[in-house]
Amino acid sequence: MKSIHSRISAWWERWRLQRERDKSESRFLQDIIDESTDTMKKETRRLVKNIQPLPYVDVWTPWHPITDPVEVKYLIKTVEELGEEVSIIARTTIQGWAGIDPTTGKPNVECLEDEIADVEACNELLKKKFNLNRERIEARKKKKMEFLEPLHEAAGKTS
Repeated sequence: MKSIHSRISAWWERWRLQRERDKSESRFLQDIIDESTDTMKKETRRLVKNIQPLPYVDVWTPWHPITDPVEVKYLIKTVEELGEEVSIIARTTIQGWAGIDPTTGKPNVECLEDEIADVEACNELLKKKFNLNRERIEARKKKKMEFLEPLHEAAGKTS
């Protein structure tokens, strides 16, 4: 079985090779553009200049985005914190609990604790701002935990 280091090295090498291929394709396309005739360039400029935006059409839609900047800020900040939590969970899964954050030098477990706290803070702010039903949320959370915990624990058992 390959070590995690060799798997990461192999992944890194594949990424580097793909990046080189992408650069090569980009250079190839740029060469094609550069070799195009002046007439084609002029025609392209003329066509692009004459492109008109589509007219606004007032159609019914079931989507009604939130436009209040304060509400958007609450929601987007929560999404940002959730993304950071997902990121540290992924890094911990790859590096293990003893892994270290390369930018801060903090252990993964501390980073995860920080991100869980950040997400929980945002969730509390959402509950407060939007007057969400805390009893319903707690009941749902309890039910979800009762359902998931046995499933997670069963993953380590073999028949």
